[in-house]
Amino acid sequence: MSEQEKQEKDSLAVMALQVSSMQKEIDKRSFYLSVLYSIGEDIASVLDLEVLLKITVDMFTEIMRTKKVAIFLSLESGGLRIGQSKGFDKDILNYLEFHSSSGLLKFLSVINQPLSRGDISKRGYKLSESEEKVLGLLGTIILSPIVFKGQMIGLLSLGQRDDNESYEDDDLEFLNTLSSQIGVVVSNASLYQKLEVSNRELDKKVFDLMTIHQMSRAISSILDLDKLKELIMDVFLDISHVEKGVLFLLDNEIEKITPVVKQGFRDDELKNVSFLSDNILAEKFIREKEILIFSEGVKPEYWQEYKFSPAMANELVNSGLVLYIPLIVIDTLVGIIALGGKANNEEFHLSEIQLLSTLSVQVAVAVENARLYELAIRDGLTKVFIHRYFQQQLSYEIKRSHRYRREVSMAIIDIDDFKTSNDNYGHQQGDLILKEMALLLKANLRDTDILSRYGGDEFTVIMPETDILRAKWAAERLRGVVEDHHFAVGKEDLKITISLGLATYPDFASSKEELIRKADQALYKSKRDGKNRTTICTDF
Repeated sequence: MSEQEKQEKDSLAVMALQVSSMQKEIDKRSFYLSVLYSIGEDIASVLDLEVLLKITVDMFTEIMRTKKVAIFLSLESGGLRIGQSKGFDKDILNYLEFHSSSGLLKFLSVINQPLSRGDISKRGYKLSESEEKVLGLLGTIILSPIVFKGQMIGLLSLGQRDDNESYEDDDLEFLNTLSSQIGVVVSNASLYQKLEVSNRELDKKVFDLMTIHQMSRAISSILDLDKLKELIMDVFLDISHVEKGVLFLLDNEIEKITPVVKQGFRDDELKNVSFLSDNILAEKFIREKEILIFSEGVKPEYWQEYKFSPAMANELVNSGLVLYIPLIVIDTLVGIIALGGKANNEEFHLSEIQLLSTLSVQVAVAVENARLYELAIRDGLTKVFIHRYFQQQLSYEIKRSHRYRREVSMAIIDIDDFKTSNDNYGHQQGDLILKEMALLLKANLRDTDILSRYGGDEFTVIMPETDILRAKWAAERLRGVVEDHHFAVGKEDLKITISLGLATYPDFASSKEELIRKADQALYKSKRDGKNRTTICTDF
């Protein structure tokens, strides 16, 4: 072979190698272009950030032929935390974080292109000890900033390739292009996620406002304190999703905060729990106006700091109550709503606490309004309704009786020889007899019956939807209960009786005035015939 032929052959071999290399380069670039196009279609429509990150990590694992891929996302604090990864033990993931003070993040945001770990030092940046630790745990070979609108919003870390090949310049160029594309979709997904969170928060706030509005209307419309107390407890248990709760209210007569409604407790539980209205705990609530929260078990010593007795402290500890919501009106603690813990020891969310706190303001005002209303319509001594309320309710019941064509009966009750008891034992003992009598009568009437103090030693009972025969049966029952009762007067047990007069509308009276007059006449006959008896208006 001539020298010329040899040179031509060598030249052809070199050209073949160059063509082969160029073909590989073209194939690689074509592959990367097709990947970019495919990725654009695959991830552009994905708005779930978690799904997007998983797709991205899987994609880099396959394309770059590496088992270790990690994507970091920016935090509001300015640092970066792992968003999605592959090829790492879960135990180390908590350590994979870059703080906002990290010089590496600032360096990469300025360089704004993929770098090998070796190139970082060649570019003049010295890794800190913590940065070395993170990159060591990651097994980082390549770092690529994820940038959107000039801001680094994330960071991609790639580990050693499966075939131990090095990353070439065209790989880094591809990473740079792909990181920019990922920056757009990650930013969109993050914004979408924030929008979803904002919408959920807005929906929750709207729901909370509607709840407050509806509950406030329901609560403020009730002036019957007993009904209001039950409703308050039901509302707070329903909103907080717990099964145990206690409503404590201020008893102005004894100046103590006492439990008035309990749900989820036996009758004998919390019997020792009450404290003075000027107790240290009350002062704390008034001063701080904040809910008391126990995320963990509280020891008796905590309650004893508020001068609670050991028995009371132990009852509170064993009660399972973890949330104490003060009811305050003009710097006065009018009550406390205490709630038990949630199932599975779940903690109360801040939004729930804020809702309960807001609602408690409405509840406190409603309780105070109901109390003022009670003072206006109830007798101060016996706590039964006053004469004016009796007159109003009797007018209402007669109208209702006329509309629905049903009877309404009434009784006038007089305590026999009450003046003698007053003369013999004094007016203070007489007042105690009146109070005990009112409690005894009320305990033996229906919830729908209306007991009032008519004046002096007389009471009235309105019995809706009750004819004369059933009214007489109810009256005789009252008379028998009183006759069998022992009234404690000083050191003596006093036997007291009552006389009753009955009338019924419309059977035996055509108006309110006639109904009262006939009941009064029947009572007069009971007194005249020997007392301790019941007379109906048809008996004379």
